[in-house]
Amino acid sequence: MLYTKNILHMGLFLLLVSVRTYAIEPFSPLEDQTPLESTTPLEYSTDIIGDIAGGVVADRTITRMGKNFYQYFSQYWMSNFPNSHAALTVYELPSARSGSQIWIDYKGIQLFRHFTTPSNANNIEYVQEIARRMQSILVQIQMSELQMDTFDLAHGEL
Repeated sequence: MLYTKNILHMGLFLLLVSVRTYAIEPFSPLEDQTPLESTTPLEYSTDIIGDIAGGVVADRTITRMGKNFYQYFSQYWMSNFPNSHAALTVYELPSARSGSQIWIDYKGIQLFRHFTTPSNANNIEYVQEIARRMQSILVQIQMSELQMDTFDLAHGEL
């Protein structure tokens, strides 16, 4: 009997201690917490990849000539347009007869496509002129995207 009484007292003691510890912890209702999801609707967000990456120039070239073109283009792009959040991709299709075909994509849109000889790919001024043209074309595309009515369609569906 004494043994059962001690167990009962210990159980009550543990119950009081556990209630006391929960009473000390502050209670925060769910309404006071900030929401986990974004409050901006998806249709109002701009370039998702550009927002995440922040001005990436991807290399999809194959030959040494294409790698040189990409190196000069990306260095000039990052140093002269650091606030550009565009995700560009430089592609190359090598040809034995006429050099390489190089094109630059932005959101699946070809901004530039040209057959480039090894002398042009290594010409820094030529590549810098292409980068300046890409910037003006990007500004035009982004301005037209801002003026589009996309209430019921996404930008890619227009």
